[in-house]
Amino acid sequence: MPLLDEQGRLFGLINIVDAIVVIAVIGVVVVAGLVLVPAGETDTQPGETRYATVVFNDQPEAIASQITVGDTLSAVGGGGETTISDTYFSPSRGDNTSRLYVRIRYDSNNPPQQQNRQFRAGRVMYFGTDEYGGRGKILAIDRPSDTLPTSRTNVTIEATVPASVSSSLDRGDTFTFNDTTLTEVTSVSAVPVANGTRSRLRVDLTLQTIRLGYTRYFAGNRVQTGSHLPLVTDSHWIPGTVVHTAEYRQR
Repeated sequence: MPLLDEQGRLFGLINIVDAIVVIAVIGVVVVAGLVLVPAGETDTQPGETRYATVVFNDQPEAIASQITVGDTLSAVGGGGETTISDTYFSPSRGDNTSRLYVRIRYDSNNPPQQQNRQFRAGRVMYFGTDEYGGRGKILAIDRPSDTLPTSRTNVTIEATVPASVSSSLDRGDTFTFNDTTLTEVTSVSAVPVANGTRSRLRVDLTLQTIRLGYTRYFAGNRVQTGSHLPLVTDSHWIPGTVVHTAEYRQR
């Protein structure tokens, strides 16, 4: 079959002029589509809202107190901004050894990343705000909650201390961080020992604890019968032993 017949039709089906017009129209449509999405940009839609828990170890209290709910936390040198939705401070007796747990919210289509490393539990990344930067470990990811798994836990501890220490401890003593009460003494009893130079304390406390896995923690220690746990107030740090724990009351 000839390419054009006697009437100028392409393969005997369509006029050659009409074919040229159709091709030109298709070309214009394609070019217009390219113009709508400029070079270097993608039509990325927002993804699902997801959450992760990150812990910052070895933190001075003064620095940890500056990180608050609503702050933007970014992966340093990478991409993907997150928003802090909850925090929990875990005190320590030594300088610069406290821990700060943060709950972050992010878009599943734009997760934090660093050096093209996948964002996943167990990975360590460098995060920062406008005023702070530090290394954080991702503990959990995709839990469907914007809050950390914290609760009020009733605990009884025993400790032997100098008599002067026991006399300075009172019901109502607290340890507070960023307007959150982490420890409250609800009762104190003391029995003199060692000719009255020391006292055996029995103290009831209400603690703000955090659950990691299936275990509650406070000040880096397990909150369970028989475990070592410090009695922490704004003016005391007393090593003790847990003799009783109550049912958790979820926040």
